[in-house]
Parts: sequence; C-alpha cells; structure tokens
Amino acid sequence: MDLKEKKVITVTAGVSAPVDKVWKFWTLPIHIQQWNHASPDWHCPHAENDLREGGRFRYTMAARDGSVSFDFTGGYQKVVENKSIEYIIDDGRLVHIRFEEDGDKTLVTEHFEAEELHSPELQQTGWQAILDNFAEYAGSRKKTTIRFQVDINAPADKVYQQLIDDQGYREWTAVFNPTSHFVGTWEKDTEMLFVGHDENGVMHGMVSKIRENIPGKTIIMEHLRAYRTGENPNVDLDPWSGFFESYHLSEKGPSTVFMVETDTTPDFLDYFLVTWPKALAILKEMCEK
Repeated sequence: MDLKEKKVITVTAGVSAPVDKVWKFWTLPIHIQQWNHASPDWHCPHAENDLREGGRFRYTMAARDGSVSFDFTGGYQKVVENKSIEYIIDDGRLVHIRFEEDGDKTLVTEHFEAEELHSPELQQTGWQAILDNFAEYAGSRKKTTIRFQVDINAPADKVYQQLIDDQGYREWTAVFNPTSHFVGTWEKDTEMLFVGHDENGVMHGMVSKIRENIPGKTIIMEHLRAYRTGENPNVDLDPWSGFFESYHLSEKGPSTVFMVETDTTPDFLDYFLVTWPKALAILKEMCEK
C-alpha cells in the first residue's frame, strides 16, 4: 500500500494479549461488535467480515438512542494472518494495520488516509478512541463488558413481562442451563438467586442484588457472589463480585429495542458470545407470538 504524499494519520495501542488472540478479537464479527465504537453513546449492532484478499467488510455504526446510523464498508487488498491487514474504504481511502508481537503483548498500529470533512485532529481522536476500546476489550484479564441488541416486534411492557415472568425467564434463559430459574423478587434493592442444576443435581449460580427496576424500561443487577449448594465462598476472592448485568428497553414505533449489557470474565467470554444471541432469539420469538 502506497501512502506517500497523502495526509496520513497514525494511531497505536499496546494490547496485553498475545498476537493470535488479538487477531481473533480484531477480525471476528462477534468480537468487532463489542469494541467498535468511539464513545459510550455509540455501538456496532451489526458486523460482517470476509477476511481475505478481495473480501469485503461492513460494520454498522449507530447511536444507542437510535437517532442515527451508517455503514462503514470497504474491501481487503492484503491480509497476512497475525501480521498485517490492508484495505480500501469505499470512499477510496487507504488503511494499513500492523500487529507486532512482543512476548505476551501486542502492539497494534493503524495508518489511515484522512478525509476532508473533519479535521485531522478530530479523526485521530475518534480512531484512537476505538483502538483504545479494542485494547481494553482484548487485553482484559479480569472483566470485560459485552453488549447485545435485538429488535422485537412487540411493545416494551410485553417484553418486560416476559423477562421477569417465572415461566418466561426459564424459557429464554434455558440456553445457559436447561434448569435455569430465579428465586426471589425483582423489587429494587432485594437480593435474588439466579440458579440452575448441574449434571450431578447440585444447584449453582449467582447471588445478585436488583439495583434498579423501572418497569418497561430498565433492570440493573449487581452480582454479589457465586452460589453453590453447601458451599460458603470467600466473597473477597469471588471473581464475579461487583459485576453488573443490565437490560434496557426502548420503544421504536410498534417495536422494542432490547439491549443487554453484562460483565464477564475472559474465561467465559467466548461462551457468552455464543449463548446470549441464542437467548435473545428465544425471547424475540416468545414476545412476537
């Protein structure tokens, strides 16, 4: 790629992860959706990535309030696994990304041709913010926040009731555990058990506190500690203590945009990236009946 005599902007970040993990998190659509935004009020609800020379990508960038969105699209010119990516944005600008391994860390550097609508400083700030999000997401060793969204052709009150109804909850969370259920109430400031049985019949799950519950709009839970029948865990050492899970509903005409934000440990990241979309598909089907 020839970037000579062009206005080129460079952003870079160090990632606390080996290059093979960094490459995976950079290129797989399910991961791209988690980090590809410049500020908390934006997100990437959809990503397609055909990672090969001649392949194309399409990332939907959208405001979380649904007010505006656009597609960022382009085609790949050169792909060298774990080393470099070159592509052309559909507006004709060139981008070169380099991955440099340094032990168990990786340096990611992006060079991109500036556009003329916004100042170079603003463009650098935006691209750097996205890269910093990526570095935090891919390099997290304790906690990662992931987000999922689904459009449901039903009013928010109906979606909300399916979320918290005993039988409805069992149905849409069955992908996590076929015996998944809750014990307690959804009232604000109360503690709840979210549990299921393992293959030996032992009940396990999470003790959580309902931090907020606004019917038809928001539920926020703080996980306090893991739960397992007969055990008295050390709360101070519990890796899930202080993690949050929240549900947000917003009506868009006759439909409801339902978004989940949940904290997880790196060990469970791949699991939740597979199971949460399945759970939301079940919830959508339930609500649209």
